[in-house]
Amino acid sequence: MTSLIRTATLIGFADVVTELDGDPSELLRRAHIDPRKLCDLDGVISLRASMGLLEAAAREYDCPDFGLRMAQYQDLMVLGPLAIVALGEKTVGDALEKITQFMHFHSPGLTAWVERDSEPGLTHLTFALDVHAVERRHFLESALVVANTTMKMLYGEGFRAEKVLLGFDSPLPQSSYHKYFAAPAQVRQKSTALVFANRYLDGTLVRDSARMHDIMAEFVNDAIGDRTMTVTEQVKMLIQSLLPTQRCSLKFVAMQLGINPRTLQRRLAEASLVFEDLLDQVRRERADFYLAEPDMPAAQIAGLVGYSDQSSFNRACRRWFARTPMERRRQLQESIRRDVVHGNAALLTDARD
Repeated sequence: MTSLIRTATLIGFADVVTELDGDPSELLRRAHIDPRKLCDLDGVISLRASMGLLEAAAREYDCPDFGLRMAQYQDLMVLGPLAIVALGEKTVGDALEKITQFMHFHSPGLTAWVERDSEPGLTHLTFALDVHAVERRHFLESALVVANTTMKMLYGEGFRAEKVLLGFDSPLPQSSYHKYFAAPAQVRQKSTALVFANRYLDGTLVRDSARMHDIMAEFVNDAIGDRTMTVTEQVKMLIQSLLPTQRCSLKFVAMQLGINPRTLQRRLAEASLVFEDLLDQVRRERADFYLAEPDMPAAQIAGLVGYSDQSSFNRACRRWFARTPMERRRQLQESIRRDVVHGNAALLTDARD
Protein backbone atom coordinates (compact mmCIF):
# COMPACT_ATOMS: atom_id res chain seq x y z
CA MET A 1 0.00 0.00 0.00
CA THR A 2 1.27 3.48 -0.92
CA SER A 3 2.65 5.51 1.98
CA LEU A 4 1.15 8.99 2.18
CA ILE A 5 2.23 12.20 3.88
CA ARG A 6 0.53 15.53 4.57
CA THR A 7 1.00 18.13 1.85
CA ALA A 8 2.33 20.49 4.54
CA THR A 9 5.65 18.68 4.17
CA LEU A 10 6.15 20.64 0.92
CA ILE A 11 5.84 24.08 2.54
CA GLY A 12 8.63 26.16 1.01
CA PHE A 13 8.96 24.02 -2.13
CA ALA A 14 7.39 26.60 -4.43
CA ASP A 15 9.38 29.40 -2.77
CA VAL A 16 12.74 27.74 -3.35
CA VAL A 17 11.94 26.74 -6.94
CA THR A 18 10.79 30.29 -7.68
CA GLU A 19 14.01 31.67 -6.16
CA LEU A 20 15.86 29.41 -8.60
CA ASP A 21 13.81 30.88 -11.50
CA GLY A 22 11.91 27.64 -11.96
CA ASP A 23 8.26 26.66 -12.41
CA PRO A 24 6.96 24.82 -9.31
CA SER A 25 3.71 23.73 -11.01
CA GLU A 26 5.55 22.08 -13.87
CA LEU A 27 7.75 20.07 -11.50
CA LEU A 28 4.74 19.05 -9.43
CA ARG A 29 2.86 17.83 -12.51
CA ARG A 30 5.88 15.85 -13.64
CA ALA A 31 5.92 14.17 -10.23
CA HIS A 32 2.20 13.38 -10.68
CA ILE A 33 1.23 15.75 -7.86
CA ASP A 34 -1.70 18.09 -8.49
CA PRO A 35 -0.35 21.64 -7.80
CA ARG A 36 -3.73 22.56 -6.28
CA LYS A 37 -3.09 20.07 -3.47
CA LEU A 38 -0.45 22.35 -2.01
CA CYS A 39 -3.20 24.83 -1.14
CA ASP A 40 -4.68 22.32 1.31
CA LEU A 41 -2.11 21.63 4.03
CA ASP A 42 -4.35 18.88 5.46
CA GLY A 43 -4.36 17.02 2.15
CA VAL A 44 -2.18 13.99 1.46
CA ILE A 45 0.25 13.02 -1.29
CA SER A 46 2.44 10.03 -2.00
CA LEU A 47 5.53 9.97 0.23
CA ARG A 48 7.58 8.42 -2.56
CA ALA A 49 6.41 11.10 -4.99
CA SER A 50 7.31 13.91 -2.59
CA MET A 51 10.79 12.43 -2.08
CA GLY A 52 11.32 12.12 -5.84
CA LEU A 53 10.07 15.67 -6.33
CA LEU A 54 12.79 17.13 -4.10
CA GLU A 55 15.50 15.08 -5.80
CA ALA A 56 14.25 16.12 -9.25
CA ALA A 57 14.21 19.79 -8.28
CA ALA A 58 17.76 19.56 -6.89
CA ARG A 59 19.01 18.05 -10.17
CA GLU A 60 17.03 20.34 -12.45
CA TYR A 61 18.34 23.52 -10.83
CA ASP A 62 21.75 22.21 -9.75
CA CYS A 63 20.89 22.92 -6.12
CA PRO A 64 22.62 20.29 -3.91
CA ASP A 65 21.16 21.79 -0.71
CA PHE A 66 17.55 21.97 -1.96
CA GLY A 67 16.01 20.05 0.96
CA LEU A 68 17.95 22.11 3.48
CA ARG A 69 16.82 25.35 1.84
CA MET A 70 13.18 24.29 1.69
CA ALA A 71 13.15 23.36 5.38
CA GLN A 72 14.02 26.94 6.33
CA TYR A 73 10.42 27.79 5.48
CA GLN A 74 9.15 25.19 7.95
CA ASP A 75 8.96 24.71 11.70
CA LEU A 76 6.87 22.77 14.21
CA MET A 77 3.68 23.91 12.48
CA VAL A 78 4.46 21.63 9.52
CA LEU A 79 3.03 18.90 11.75
CA GLY A 80 -0.30 20.72 12.04
CA PRO A 81 -2.33 19.59 15.07
CA LEU A 82 0.65 17.61 16.39
CA ALA A 83 2.24 20.97 17.20
CA ILE A 84 -0.63 21.71 19.57
CA VAL A 85 -0.13 18.33 21.25
CA ALA A 86 3.56 19.11 21.78
CA LEU A 87 2.90 22.57 23.18
CA GLY A 88 0.63 21.09 25.84
CA GLU A 89 3.53 19.24 27.53
CA LYS A 90 5.74 20.44 30.40
CA THR A 91 9.24 19.49 29.26
CA VAL A 92 11.06 19.36 25.94
CA GLY A 93 11.45 15.59 26.32
CA ASP A 94 7.71 15.11 26.89
CA ALA A 95 6.94 17.25 23.83
CA LEU A 96 9.30 15.21 21.65
CA GLU A 97 7.78 11.96 22.88
CA LYS A 98 4.31 13.20 21.89
CA ILE A 99 5.53 14.26 18.45
CA THR A 100 7.18 10.92 17.76
CA GLN A 101 4.20 9.02 19.21
CA PHE A 102 1.81 10.66 16.75
CA MET A 103 4.24 10.87 13.80
CA HIS A 104 2.51 8.00 11.99
CA PHE A 105 -0.61 10.20 11.71
CA HIS A 106 1.52 12.71 9.79
CA SER A 107 2.84 9.87 7.63
CA PRO A 108 2.88 6.12 8.30
CA GLY A 109 5.98 5.89 6.08
CA LEU A 110 8.05 8.23 8.28
CA THR A 111 9.01 7.22 11.80
CA ALA A 112 10.97 9.07 14.47
CA TRP A 113 12.11 8.12 17.94
CA VAL A 114 14.09 9.57 20.84
CA GLU A 115 16.99 7.59 22.34
CA ARG A 116 18.51 9.05 25.48
CA ASP A 117 22.14 8.08 26.14
CA SER A 118 22.61 6.54 22.69
CA GLU A 119 26.09 7.84 23.34
CA PRO A 120 27.22 8.86 26.85
CA GLY A 121 25.39 12.07 27.71
CA LEU A 122 23.87 12.37 24.23
CA THR A 123 20.37 11.89 22.83
CA HIS A 124 19.60 10.79 19.27
CA LEU A 125 16.42 12.03 17.58
CA THR A 126 16.36 9.47 14.78
CA PHE A 127 14.37 9.43 11.53
CA ALA A 128 13.68 6.44 9.29
CA LEU A 129 11.64 5.80 6.16
CA ASP A 130 9.58 2.69 5.52
CA VAL A 131 9.65 3.56 1.81
CA HIS A 132 12.50 1.89 -0.03
CA ALA A 133 14.00 4.58 -2.24
CA VAL A 134 17.56 5.39 -3.23
CA GLU A 135 16.68 9.07 -3.62
CA ARG A 136 15.96 10.22 -0.10
CA ARG A 137 18.74 12.61 0.92
CA HIS A 138 16.87 15.88 0.41
CA PHE A 139 13.76 14.65 2.19
CA LEU A 140 15.66 13.44 5.26
CA GLU A 141 17.89 16.52 5.38
CA SER A 142 14.74 18.62 5.34
CA ALA A 143 13.36 16.60 8.27
CA LEU A 144 16.58 17.18 10.22
CA VAL A 145 16.44 20.95 9.73
CA VAL A 146 12.82 21.01 10.90
CA ALA A 147 13.83 18.94 13.93
CA ASN A 148 16.62 21.40 14.73
CA THR A 149 14.25 24.37 14.36
CA THR A 150 11.67 22.62 16.52
CA MET A 151 14.21 22.05 19.30
CA LYS A 152 15.04 25.76 19.29
CA MET A 153 11.35 26.56 19.55
CA LEU A 154 10.74 24.11 22.40
CA TYR A 155 13.90 24.78 24.40
CA GLY A 156 14.87 28.28 23.29
CA GLU A 157 17.61 29.80 21.17
CA GLY A 158 20.19 28.37 23.57
CA PHE A 159 19.77 24.93 21.98
CA ARG A 160 22.80 23.65 20.06
CA ALA A 161 23.08 20.29 18.34
CA GLU A 162 26.30 18.34 18.87
CA LYS A 163 26.28 16.78 15.41
CA VAL A 164 24.12 15.44 12.62
CA LEU A 165 24.25 11.81 11.51
CA LEU A 166 23.44 11.07 7.87
CA GLY A 167 22.57 7.53 6.82
CA PHE A 168 23.71 8.27 3.27
CA ASP A 169 26.51 9.94 1.33
CA SER A 170 26.45 13.65 0.54
CA PRO A 171 28.27 15.91 -1.92
CA LEU A 172 27.89 18.91 0.39
CA PRO A 173 30.90 20.32 2.27
CA GLN A 174 30.90 20.60 6.04
CA SER A 175 30.43 24.37 5.71
CA SER A 176 26.92 23.77 4.30
CA TYR A 177 25.87 21.72 7.32
CA HIS A 178 27.41 24.25 9.70
CA LYS A 179 25.29 26.90 7.99
CA TYR A 180 22.06 25.05 8.78
CA PHE A 181 22.90 23.25 12.03
CA ALA A 182 25.93 25.06 13.51
CA ALA A 183 27.22 21.50 13.98
CA PRO A 184 29.27 18.97 11.98
CA ALA A 185 27.71 16.25 9.86
CA GLN A 186 28.88 12.65 9.66
CA VAL A 187 27.96 10.83 6.43
CA ARG A 188 27.42 7.14 5.65
CA GLN A 189 26.22 6.41 9.20
CA LYS A 190 23.95 3.57 10.32
CA SER A 191 21.12 6.03 11.04
CA THR A 192 19.92 9.54 10.29
CA ALA A 193 19.66 11.58 13.47
CA LEU A 194 19.95 14.94 15.19
CA VAL A 195 22.30 14.47 18.16
CA PHE A 196 22.22 16.73 21.21
CA ALA A 197 22.99 16.75 24.93
CA ASN A 198 20.60 14.90 27.26
CA ARG A 199 20.06 18.02 29.37
CA TYR A 200 17.88 19.61 26.71
CA LEU A 201 15.21 16.92 27.23
CA ASP A 202 14.77 18.01 30.85
CA GLY A 203 14.37 21.67 29.95
CA THR A 204 11.01 23.33 30.63
CA LEU A 205 9.07 24.10 27.49
CA VAL A 206 9.43 27.72 26.38
CA ARG A 207 5.93 29.22 26.47
CA ASP A 208 6.47 32.96 26.49
CA SER A 209 8.26 33.38 23.17
CA ALA A 210 6.63 35.41 20.41
CA ARG A 211 6.82 32.40 18.08
CA MET A 212 4.89 30.19 20.51
CA HIS A 213 2.10 32.74 20.64
CA ASP A 214 2.22 32.98 16.85
CA ILE A 215 1.89 29.20 16.54
CA MET A 216 -1.29 29.14 18.62
CA ALA A 217 -2.68 32.13 16.73
CA GLU A 218 -1.79 30.57 13.36
CA PHE A 219 -3.44 27.31 14.35
CA VAL A 220 -6.70 29.00 15.32
CA ASN A 221 -6.64 31.34 12.31
CA ASP A 222 -5.93 28.49 9.89
CA ALA A 223 -8.65 26.38 11.47
CA ILE A 224 -11.33 29.05 11.67
CA GLY A 225 -10.33 31.29 8.78
CA ASP A 226 -13.25 33.69 8.41
CA ARG A 227 -14.07 35.15 11.81
CA THR A 228 -17.53 36.16 10.51
CA MET A 229 -18.59 32.51 10.71
CA THR A 230 -21.13 31.56 13.33
CA VAL A 231 -19.93 30.03 16.59
CA THR A 232 -21.20 26.65 15.38
CA GLU A 233 -19.18 26.91 12.16
CA GLN A 234 -16.08 27.96 14.10
CA VAL A 235 -16.47 25.03 16.47
CA LYS A 236 -16.81 22.58 13.57
CA MET A 237 -13.67 23.92 11.89
CA LEU A 238 -11.68 23.72 15.12
CA ILE A 239 -12.90 20.18 15.77
CA GLN A 240 -11.74 19.22 12.29
CA SER A 241 -8.25 20.58 12.95
CA LEU A 242 -7.98 19.15 16.47
CA LEU A 243 -9.22 15.61 15.78
CA PRO A 244 -5.76 14.02 15.36
CA THR A 245 -4.63 15.40 18.73
CA GLN A 246 -7.22 13.28 20.58
CA ARG A 247 -7.77 16.35 22.76
CA CYS A 248 -10.90 17.51 21.03
CA SER A 249 -12.98 18.34 24.09
CA LEU A 250 -15.49 21.12 24.74
CA LYS A 251 -13.06 22.66 27.24
CA PHE A 252 -10.10 22.66 24.83
CA VAL A 253 -12.12 24.04 21.91
CA ALA A 254 -13.52 26.79 24.14
CA MET A 255 -9.98 27.68 25.22
CA GLN A 256 -8.89 28.06 21.58
CA LEU A 257 -11.89 30.33 20.95
CA GLY A 258 -11.06 32.38 24.03
CA ILE A 259 -14.38 31.81 25.77
CA ASN A 260 -15.60 29.97 28.86
CA PRO A 261 -16.68 26.32 28.27
CA ARG A 262 -20.11 27.01 29.81
CA THR A 263 -20.54 30.00 27.52
CA LEU A 264 -19.74 27.83 24.50
CA GLN A 265 -22.11 25.14 25.73
CA ARG A 266 -24.88 27.73 26.13
CA ARG A 267 -24.31 29.19 22.65
CA LEU A 268 -24.49 25.76 21.08
CA ALA A 269 -27.66 24.98 23.05
CA GLU A 270 -29.22 28.19 21.69
CA ALA A 271 -28.72 26.65 18.24
CA SER A 272 -30.22 23.35 19.50
CA LEU A 273 -26.81 21.68 19.26
CA VAL A 274 -24.70 19.52 21.56
CA PHE A 275 -20.90 19.52 21.33
CA GLU A 276 -20.65 15.72 21.29
CA ASP A 277 -23.07 15.55 18.34
CA LEU A 278 -20.97 18.08 16.39
CA LEU A 279 -17.84 16.08 17.18
CA ASP A 280 -19.44 12.90 15.85
CA GLN A 281 -20.70 14.69 12.72
CA VAL A 282 -17.24 16.09 11.88
CA ARG A 283 -15.63 12.71 12.53
CA ARG A 284 -18.03 11.09 10.07
CA GLU A 285 -17.40 13.76 7.41
CA ARG A 286 -13.62 13.50 7.76
CA ALA A 287 -13.77 9.70 7.71
CA ASP A 288 -15.48 9.90 4.31
CA PHE A 289 -12.90 12.45 3.12
CA TYR A 290 -9.97 10.18 4.00
CA LEU A 291 -11.64 6.92 2.94
CA ALA A 292 -12.01 8.43 -0.52
CA GLU A 293 -8.19 8.28 -0.72
CA PRO A 294 -7.75 4.71 -2.01
CA ASP A 295 -4.23 4.22 -0.59
CA MET A 296 -4.62 5.69 2.89
CA PRO A 297 -4.35 2.95 5.57
CA ALA A 298 -7.39 2.57 7.84
CA ALA A 299 -5.15 2.80 10.92
CA GLN A 300 -3.93 6.22 9.80
CA ILE A 301 -7.50 7.38 9.16
CA ALA A 302 -8.52 6.19 12.63
CA GLY A 303 -5.88 8.47 14.16
CA LEU A 304 -6.72 11.40 11.93
CA VAL A 305 -10.37 11.33 13.00
CA GLY A 306 -9.44 11.12 16.67
CA TYR A 307 -9.54 7.43 17.61
CA SER A 308 -6.69 5.84 19.57
CA ASP A 309 -7.17 2.45 17.92
CA GLN A 310 -8.61 1.03 14.72
CA SER A 311 -11.23 -1.12 16.46
CA SER A 312 -12.96 2.03 17.79
CA PHE A 313 -12.93 3.48 14.27
CA ASN A 314 -14.35 0.23 12.86
CA ARG A 315 -17.26 0.39 15.33
CA ALA A 316 -17.90 4.04 14.47
CA CYS A 317 -18.00 3.21 10.74
CA ARG A 318 -20.58 0.50 11.33
CA ARG A 319 -22.67 2.99 13.32
CA TRP A 320 -22.34 5.76 10.69
CA PHE A 321 -22.52 3.78 7.46
CA ALA A 322 -23.64 0.26 8.48
CA ARG A 323 -20.39 -0.85 6.82
CA THR A 324 -16.76 -1.58 7.68
CA PRO A 325 -14.19 1.06 6.64
CA MET A 326 -13.14 -1.00 3.62
CA GLU A 327 -16.76 -1.57 2.55
CA ARG A 328 -17.40 2.17 2.85
CA ARG A 329 -14.25 2.87 0.78
CA ARG A 330 -15.48 0.57 -1.99
CA GLN A 331 -18.86 2.30 -1.91
CA LEU A 332 -17.20 5.73 -2.22
CA GLN A 333 -14.96 4.56 -5.07
CA GLU A 334 -17.96 3.16 -6.95
CA SER A 335 -19.77 6.47 -6.48
CA ILE A 336 -16.75 8.36 -7.85
CA ARG A 337 -16.59 6.03 -10.87
CA ARG A 338 -20.31 6.56 -11.58
CA ASP A 339 -19.86 10.34 -11.36
CA VAL A 340 -16.97 10.17 -13.83
CA VAL A 341 -18.96 8.05 -16.28
CA HIS A 342 -22.00 10.33 -16.03
CA GLY A 343 -19.77 13.38 -16.41
CA ASN A 344 -18.14 12.00 -19.54
CA ALA A 345 -21.54 11.09 -20.97
CA ALA A 346 -22.79 14.62 -20.35
CA LEU A 347 -19.74 16.06 -22.11
CA LEU A 348 -20.36 13.84 -25.15
CA THR A 349 -24.00 14.89 -25.26
CA ASP A 350 -23.04 18.57 -25.11
CA ALA A 351 -20.46 18.06 -27.88
CA ARG A 352 -23.09 16.47 -30.16
CA ASP A 353 -25.50 19.33 -29.49
